[in-house]
Amino acid sequence: MEHHENNRHLQEYQLVQRALHGDQQAWEYLYSDTYKNLQRYARSLAQKHNASYIDCDNIVAESLFRCHIKLHTFTGQSLFGTWACGFVRNLFNNEYKKHCRQERIAARHNREIYYFSECSYYSGNPLDILILRERQEAVRRSFECLNTMQNFLLMEACVNKQPLTAIAKQLKHSYEYTRKQYHETRKLFSECFHIYYHKFDL
Repeated sequence: MEHHENNRHLQEYQLVQRALHGDQQAWEYLYSDTYKNLQRYARSLAQKHNASYIDCDNIVAESLFRCHIKLHTFTGQSLFGTWACGFVRNLFNNEYKKHCRQERIAARHNREIYYFSECSYYSGNPLDILILRERQEAVRRSFECLNTMQNFLLMEACVNKQPLTAIAKQLKHSYEYTRKQYHETRKLFSECFHIYYHKFDL
């Protein structure tokens, strides 16, 4: 069994070397021999993470494209399919994390109208209710003026009370850049809120 495995390692290494020297048939063999296994692996990851929204076929195609570009790094210490699975796993994880970040931002955006309302309780007076609704609508429209990063900055700093140093690390930006963006975002939000809120007075 071990002898057979070693032979396969050697055979695949030789195929990779031939492909590197322009042998198209060698690459096509590696491609067709690996494709279905990578497809099954990608789908198993999607099932495990309940991520049916991820395009597994696209992940596999992109992985094989990267394999072709990185062929020169294949050492033959593992089977070609095992090596290729590493590309599938990395691409899948990137897509999964990106989707999770988008969901978190969307969830914060949906809650923002309640967090930024100064009036969590009103007397039941129709005028109080009207004022609260006007304020909430102005807040919602003001957030629509912001881009994704600006939304994230305002929610983390003002709602979740995160320090700017922690937010800078999350965004992978310098503290000075984050601080500047935060103050510009607050200014933009205030200007938009002023415009939208006072529209109700017209």
